[in-house]
Amino acid sequence: MKVKRKRKFYNMTLINIYAPTEDKEDEIKEQFYEELRRTQDRIPEHDATIILSDMNAKLGKEKVFSQVVGRHTVHNISNENGEMVANCAISNDMFLISTNFQHKKTHIGTCTFPDHQTINQTDHVIVSKKKMRLIHEIALISWKLSLCASKCNTML
Repeated sequence: MKVKRKRKFYNMTLINIYAPTEDKEDEIKEQFYEELRRTQDRIPEHDATIILSDMNAKLGKEKVFSQVVGRHTVHNISNENGEMVANCAISNDMFLISTNFQHKKTHIGTCTFPDHQTINQTDHVIVSKKKMRLIHEIALISWKLSLCASKCNTML
């Protein structure tokens, strides 16, 4: 699903996707990433592109992906889907912003196993590097609002 939102100083395009799982055939995964590439190619270059995704991808802390993956990922080693996502981000000059902010491990994880110990981070937010500051501003505003709300609740 693709949504375009006109803003005062920039346009924002949101893409919501669900990627094939790790056990799917490589051909299906390649078709998925080709369709994502075609979708991105149709977006004007000046738009802020944000991909909201269940990528079924574990992104690790490998140095080779440090240009697109932040330091705050749950996993140490990427799985095959993680490598595909990272390579897609590299080729499209994007960044996995969901790995860029420090949070408790339980808040970063998007899937917790029944043992309540194993946590996976397979859902990601990917943004065009040129517009990353928008996400930082949003994160800061959200943090300030939550801080204000917690103080207000304490006072009541």
